[in-house]
Amino acid sequence: MRKVFEERRNYMVERINSINGVSCRKPEGAFYVMMNISLIKGKKIGDKVINTSDDFCELLLEKSLVALVPGSGFGAEGFVRWSYATSMENIKKGLDRLAAANLKNISLTNFDTIVEVAAETGYIQAADKERLIAFRNNPSDESWIKV
Repeated sequence: MRKVFEERRNYMVERINSINGVSCRKPEGAFYVMMNISLIKGKKIGDKVINTSDDFCELLLEKSLVALVPGSGFGAEGFVRWSYATSMENIKKGLDRLAAANLKNISLTNFDTIVEVAAETGYIQAADKERLIAFRNNPSDESWIKV
């Protein structure tokens, strides 16, 4: 049975870490994976802004029929808890639904945040910031490339 739980845990960790906007570490014990949603907090998914782990869990339950436990109940705001003490079929179904959720737009929002922070801290110049934003808006247009 231990090997079965290990396989479920490893699959869950690998899948979560392959999805935009979320991540997790491999747990050493128990039957839970704490998924980090801090990159999603403050962002809009569909028509809802995600401000808390409760918001995220509510959205995923309503839109994707996936039940997660908000980290706020454990003093871990910014995280949600997945259980791998269920069948591999249920784990795959839940993670497929998470992957199908509209998290794709998160990467663009995070891109903007990264570019903004890089400009504010002096890692890039204002002109570089504008070129990066032009690339984000139209990656096939090569006019953003610095000559």
